[in-house]
Amino acid sequence: MNTKRDTLRLREIADGFVEWTRKDDPGLAKSLDGVAMDGRRELGGVIGRFINGPAGVSDPAVRLRIRRLIGRLHKPDLNMLITLNRVLDYIDINADGRLDEAEMDLGLQLFERFSGIVSSNHTLSAVELDLLYAVVRFADSNGNGRLEESERKQLLTEIQGNRSFLRRQLSDNPDFRAVAEKHHLTF
Repeated sequence: MNTKRDTLRLREIADGFVEWTRKDDPGLAKSLDGVAMDGRRELGGVIGRFINGPAGVSDPAVRLRIRRLIGRLHKPDLNMLITLNRVLDYIDINADGRLDEAEMDLGLQLFERFSGIVSSNHTLSAVELDLLYAVVRFADSNGNGRLEESERKQLLTEIQGNRSFLRRQLSDNPDFRAVAEKHHLTF
């Protein structure tokens, strides 16, 4: 059963995750402490996609999966978490509100490809996340809000071209071009 985000206690989920993360990854916890209260709800939305059982964020394996994703964000804030949730909506192939292993792998592949395309570090900046969001929206050729198998395969094949892929996005994808122009990016 798909639970609507509004009915979940998202801030409590986020707060619980941050508390556990203080022990698991103090640097990430410190970064997440900077997320404003409005951002905590969005953070809870991201975290909720990984929780499948009653243990919730107390399960170390669940926390590790979440940290693998959220730990890629460079200075997370409300807007980044909103965009991250939107990207995850496309990655949630079966639209059940949860990320299974295949969906998580797809997300990590995309995050790895976009980490550092603008910045020199291996994290995902707000601009890189905006570019990724433009790409997944564009890859959704049938407009159903998620990446079907053929769309995923095509995207993963095309993205291997790295700079040539980015140049094609710049010429063919108006949303990608808008983000790039806003930040004076060339590929």
